[in-house]
Amino acid sequence: MSASALASLTKSIDSDIQKLESSMTPALTGAVPLGFFALKATEVLPVVAKAKTAKNLIPPPGTSGLVKRFQFAIIEDKLQEFSTDNFPFLEAKLQIYLNPLTEAVAKAEALASIVAKIPGIIADFVILKNEMRKVKKALRV
Repeated sequence: MSASALASLTKSIDSDIQKLESSMTPALTGAVPLGFFALKATEVLPVVAKAKTAKNLIPPPGTSGLVKRFQFAIIEDKLQEFSTDNFPFLEAKLQIYLNPLTEAVAKAEALASIVAKIPGIIADFVILKNEMRKVKKALRV
């Protein structure tokens, strides 16, 4: 494992996660245009690739080390879930909600679905940030 390469990737992933989290602020205020979540889904993909690369830099389980593969696997899985599940779901519901031809009941259901999904996404960000904190502490970056 190249410790300097892993440290560099870790800093980059941490920065990307922080940028992604701060770019989600409009979702919390309700001021999101169509395509917002679709864009977020594509923005996550390079970070997923970085997490996968970092995971592959770490020796397999059973070897000693302060940073474990599973930590980057958790990060990779959460980010991948954002890209393939959470953000596409939210985009689909947003399209229903913002469509002027959608009936009021369908709009209400779409909005309720969006609101119900947000706490899980916030919890995932907490998990991501916690894993990044542990990795940075272990690498002393």
